[in-house]
This record gives sequence, C-alpha cells and structure tokens, in this order.
Amino acid sequence: GWEEDYSVGGLLTQVVWPSPRMLARLGSDFAHIFASPPDVRLGKNIAGSIEDSFDAFESGAGPRHTFMDEWGVVWKRAAYYYDMVDFPMKDAATLAYLENYRIPDPCDPGRFRGLAERARKARERQAAVTLDPLAGGIIEMANSIRGHQNFFMDMASNQLFAEALLDRITDFFEAFYEKALTAAGEDIDIVFFGDDYGMQSSIIISP
Repeated sequence: GWEEDYSVGGLLTQVVWPSPRMLARLGSDFAHIFASPPDVRLGKNIAGSIEDSFDAFESGAGPRHTFMDEWGVVWKRAAYYYDMVDFPMKDAATLAYLENYRIPDPCDPGRFRGLAERARKARERQAAVTLDPLAGGIIEMANSIRGHQNFFMDMASNQLFAEALLDRITDFFEAFYEKALTAAGEDIDIVFFGDDYGMQSSIIISP
C-alpha cells in the first residue's frame, strides 16, 4: 500500500481530496483550491462532535453530530454525510423578514486569507487551477434557507419574495467571486459554480 495524506474538502459531503502527490500519480491536470473559513463564525455546534465516527452513528451510540452553518441551516449527520434538518426562514416568507435575515459577509477577510498563495502553488504544478464553490448554488441556497417545499411553493405563489431571496443570494456570490478573483485571479483558470436544477426524470423547474 501507499500511505497518503488527505484532506476532507467538505464537511457536509465528506468528500476526500487527494494530495498533490496522488493527483500527479493519477495524471490529473486540475488543481482545486478553496476559500478559507471566515473570521466571523456565525454557525455553532448543537450536538455531538465532528469526530463522531461512522461506527458510533451506525450503532446509535451517543448523539449524532448536529450543527448550524453560517446561513442558519441546521445539519445532522446521516451515515457518511449530512442532511438538512431545519431551515432559518421555514416559517417566514415576507420581504420585511428577508430584509432582517442575516446573510453571511461574502467579503469577510478570512475567506481570502492564503487564497493567492494556494493558487500560486497550484499554478507551479502546471495544472488548471479551479476555484471551487463557497456554498451550494443559488437555487440550492434558497432551498436551504426556506426548505425545499416552501421555496418551490414561493416560486408558484409568492414570486416577489422568491425573486428577492434569489437576488440576495446572487449578490452574495457576486461579491465573493469579485473579491476572490481580485485576490488570486491571475492564477485561477476556472471558476466552478454549479446548482441543482435536475431530478431523475427531468429538470425541477421550467427554463
């Protein structure tokens, strides 16, 4: 076997990112970089610990790791990944409430600390440097904030609110990527940004 260091690229998905040495061995020509955590942490731990093992989850021993992210969404460990279990605006769909809802600061200095250095080192490996997403896509974040059923109902029966929520989320991402590309854009080839519009048989909403 080949002993290898690795890092978990996302707490929610538990996706493992191989080291540069492993990527080179596999012939990968991409290098993924991420923003750093913000200085102002709006989230909090609710139960359990990030170190809770899968064996403990499977046996039902102890509380499942549960935490609130910086958007106010509550996540609980479900086997190898995490499920959303509570939504910050599940009971409110008014413009007044949305105006007072605290969206994280996209330009928090902590997010960009070390980003230019990571991009430069990735460039030195002669790889295509990809800046990976800070959070889910625009529709995904609206679903997370309101809850899936609520947001899809909003699009049908409360369109003014739905559009305002999407605008605020879009403003967040635009500000983040503008700042990130100002900090490290000379060494970034690809900005990776996706969303979830699909299901097994069709797209979720009309284009």
